[in-house]
Amino acid sequence: MYLPFLCRSLSITGILACVLTFSGCTALYGDKGIFRGKSKDYLEAGAIRPMVVPKGMNNRPLVELYEIPNVSPRDEFGDLIGLEEYEVPRPVAINTEKGKVGVKLQKLGEHKWIFLNASTSQVWPRTQNFFSQFGIQVLVSNPAIGLIETGDVAFKDDDATKSRFRVFIEKGVHPETTEVHILQIERPADQVANTDITWPEISHNVKRERQLLDELANTLATNVNNNSASLLGQNVGGSLKVEFLKDKREPTMRLRLFEERARATVAHALERDGFVLWDESVDKGLYYVGFDPDADKQGMFSRWFKGGLPKTAPHPINTLVQHLAADEEVQNKFAEVDGVAYGEQLPKSIGFLVMVDSSGKTTDVVVRNARGQRIAPARAKELLRIIRKNLI
Repeated sequence: MYLPFLCRSLSITGILACVLTFSGCTALYGDKGIFRGKSKDYLEAGAIRPMVVPKGMNNRPLVELYEIPNVSPRDEFGDLIGLEEYEVPRPVAINTEKGKVGVKLQKLGEHKWIFLNASTSQVWPRTQNFFSQFGIQVLVSNPAIGLIETGDVAFKDDDATKSRFRVFIEKGVHPETTEVHILQIERPADQVANTDITWPEISHNVKRERQLLDELANTLATNVNNNSASLLGQNVGGSLKVEFLKDKREPTMRLRLFEERARATVAHALERDGFVLWDESVDKGLYYVGFDPDADKQGMFSRWFKGGLPKTAPHPINTLVQHLAADEEVQNKFAEVDGVAYGEQLPKSIGFLVMVDSSGKTTDVVVRNARGQRIAPARAKELLRIIRKNLI
């Protein structure tokens, strides 16, 4: 009575044995098997005869639809990069939380402005709405240069005067950032406004300037977000205030900032991300720095063993510039700097000289060694990129 069950068991066992036998060889899945893979068939592909157009029909030459162009990448300084050396640049770091817009009031001396971690395409329409919301007439609106000029504004606590404001919306020192600067002019309330206004360099009434600046900053902090932008505002404020270039084949960073701010923001950057600002001579436009990219990574072993950069300058900067190299190129570069001299190299002549040269409305920044000589272009670019990242 167990025979049927035994027969079924033997049948199943035989079928499994056959399957296992076939699966263990190439009969099913080999190059000539029933279920062979076709992933390498392209290796057997050959040339085919070109298409022949029948007589009597137009014959146009065939061209590649997806032609691969020659690639000649250049870095930010304009130098060609070999394809074997090219690296996709990392995105610029954003200091604020993702999805949020940072708004700060920044001040340097008598200058005060709004900084926003948002593009001009977002800030421009919101600034226009601000004046509309408070019923302030806009007489001039020029997005090409980021200019807004208001009509007369009367304050409740002052019946004797009227004010007008000039607002400049400019691209910041970093991509996708904006700066808003305000200038105020006032006149007696009973005096007719001139159609041709000569704007002062400094506001007549700094208090009124700051009132509007604070109110606008609060409004922008509430209304500007990363989801709304204006096509009209994309080109507001011109280009970024910072660019890289080559000046006489030397890597250079150019800042379109007034001189005081340019030097202050460079000095700020020279104390971050591995830089140590040992000494400076603002009147000479020189900064003596050390650089250690691992300074922020030092741990237990660095505390046990001496190493790294000295905390104090190996030499005062005024002494250092008395021993610059006597090379002709160095003498030409430092010809306009007061108090420099050319002599023998000092012991422990380490670190770098960062030279900040202001001319007109721009400031150029270069990095030299401690004797004023050029350093390797790749090294100069690396240091300038780090400085640029920390500008404010």
